[in-house]
Amino acid sequence: GYALAKGIFQKDQVVSTKTLYNYVDLGLMDIKNGDLPEKVKRNTKTRRARVNKRILGRSIDERSPRIESR
Repeated sequence: GYALAKGIFQKDQVVSTKTLYNYVDLGLMDIKNGDLPEKVKRNTKTRRARVNKRILGRSIDERSPRIESR
């Protein structure tokens, strides 16, 4: 947007932000992720394991031998 409007770059020289960040991740450019504003301000959340809400009861392996013989 800005680079095209000001005439800094030609249309065929401009890549998207996502492509630019992918180039940095692949090591094709001489800058690091810390130099990029979108990567620095991003706050990644840790995922937590979901706890089962329902207690299902005893296992079928724990049933009495009397029931096994039916």
